Amino acid sequence: MIGRRQILTAIGTIPIFLLHKAMAQQDDESSSFADDAPPQLTGNADFAGVWVPIGDGGIVAAGPPPEIPKAYVDLYSEIVFSNANEPGNYFATALDTSFPTLVNNAGAGNPNADLKAFSDIAAENLCSKFWDIYMAPPDRVEWPTSLNLLEYITYIAVFLNETGGTFSRGAERYNSNNPALVHPGISYLFDKFQPEGKDWWKQSYNAPPNMTCGELFVSDHFNRMHAKKPLGPQLHMSNDAVWNGVAYPKGQYPTSGKQAEMGYILACDFFKFRGRGLIQTTWRSNYKRLVVYIQTYNGDSDLVLKFKSKWPADQFTSDEVCTISSDEDWNELFSDPQLEIPVAAVKLHAVDNGYLPLSNDHSVINSTAAGSIIAFGDRLGGRGYGARLRRRVFYICKALGTDLPT
Repeated sequence: MIGRRQILTAIGTIPIFLLHKAMAQQDDESSSFADDAPPQLTGNADFAGVWVPIGDGGIVAAGPPPEIPKAYVDLYSEIVFSNANEPGNYFATALDTSFPTLVNNAGAGNPNADLKAFSDIAAENLCSKFWDIYMAPPDRVEWPTSLNLLEYITYIAVFLNETGGTFSRGAERYNSNNPALVHPGISYLFDKFQPEGKDWWKQSYNAPPNMTCGELFVSDHFNRMHAKKPLGPQLHMSNDAVWNGVAYPKGQYPTSGKQAEMGYILACDFFKFRGRGLIQTTWRSNYKRLVVYIQTYNGDSDLVLKFKSKWPADQFTSDEVCTISSDEDWNELFSDPQLEIPVAAVKLHAVDNGYLPLSNDHSVINSTAAGSIIAFGDRLGGRGYGARLRRRVFYICKALGTDLPT
């Protein structure tokens, strides 16, 4: 039996300004934009699970994805990466090329591959930095610190597709504050609606597992922290049923998303718990898991330690922290140049949803069962995403081949 190869070297230093710029949040109105096309129709992930089809949603089946050949599954399951730049170093030695170059070549001029390319050297650096943090020894025994080659390829295919090749994604954006739009500004996040001409419903973020604005407006914890913000004096303790609904009162209240104009509303779950990071972490339930991570953190990130001190576990439950936290808090945490929170979000999602590890059995990998690539994709990006993901993984595997050292 072929033994596993542990590939260990140190990552090169990546300029902090480059990482910070790449991970910065994009909340200003000039960069705000939300597409009314369900991501399932464009081959992207619905990480938040907010798009619900009417019937089949108009999806035209592309046929079953290619199977990953047994030779690939057997070999790639035995090649294990346990530190950041190891894939790059490994492929440079084995193939005289870099992994990003190989992926870019695999997708170039091949629409069947449906692969996004690494956009530039900044994306390659961010990729290396992400895996350096991912594979660092954690203080949580259930968290993975290594990936085999097939798992690595699968994650890469997700991240490249969902970031357009940049390996960076900030906070979920919303519509421009144009009153001519049906869902201007932040009302896009609050509203439940069916886009014109689409057989889909987009669900509201002002709904479980988030707390509604109406629930928060009468919360003592929420008001002690946020009632002095703009619109707080008017809205705190409000019992207007609209704030428990799924249609934002855009004729009565601003939709700009500007803290100076509507900070009290923006402290609510529908806004502050929108998607962030590489897998667009969404909903109070997922942010609550990150709060627990922060409150029990034993690493060396000054930023995470600052918030551990701000939200001590002996004074606040994780649910209370979710209530008192702000949009600015989460923007800052997800913009950490050390990437502690973006990486933790990816790991927590995998642990909670059970899509890792991938099986080393060829028949399972190509099925829809637990341990398959389709199950990985569907649990991460929504039903139907896994089939597209396996297609992307197949073409990267095909480019790599099996003439690799173990």
